[in-house]
Amino acid sequence: MEFNYAYKNSTAVSDRGSSTQMSFSPDTKRPPTYFIGELGKNVAFREAISALHDVVFSDLRFKPKDRTEYKQWRANQDQQDWQLIAAQRQDIANKIKPLQAELTQLNQNRYQRLSTFYKARQQYYNYLYQKDRDAWFVLDPVITVHPDEVFFECFSQDESSYGRLGASYEVFKTINEFACGTTNIDYSAALYNEFQKIRSYKTTQFEIDPSGFEVKTT
Repeated sequence: MEFNYAYKNSTAVSDRGSSTQMSFSPDTKRPPTYFIGELGKNVAFREAISALHDVVFSDLRFKPKDRTEYKQWRANQDQQDWQLIAAQRQDIANKIKPLQAELTQLNQNRYQRLSTFYKARQQYYNYLYQKDRDAWFVLDPVITVHPDEVFFECFSQDESSYGRLGASYEVFKTINEFACGTTNIDYSAALYNEFQKIRSYKTTQFEIDPSGFEVKTT
């Protein structure tokens, strides 16, 4: 299955001493959708959007261990075992034994040389998962401006879970103009930490327009 998105900008986060602005970039392949409003229930929205974030990053697929080294060792060990079975005479076995010891030492030296590579590769995979999870996303979240509410929808990374967060217009203190529609948004892992900065004593404004979906906290 192929997914085509076109974002004018990447999701950007700007944090200042008195304000925080989070800009979600919408999919330009969809009809323009916009909404301007000020949140009234800041803390409740913060906790709800944080829960939706957990769905976006959820991945319950089985992650097998890297067994490359073991498989190489097992193949070499099997070869040695077959050699012992084939050696029916003691004099042949006596000749094979020192050769096996030498081969074992060579394999150990090889594993030691490659261990740094295997370790570095695993560290790189761990780094990608921890620091650049955006590269793991398949489906970007969707935001919809409906006549009765604004709601977010998303699938988990393994596509086994679906999440929907609806914010009725009662959640907003003030609402300016809006146009109904649905659009994908470019979602970033760093946004979770920025959402945690929403406070009840701060004014938080949401803006959705063709150039992006913005969250401003002052």
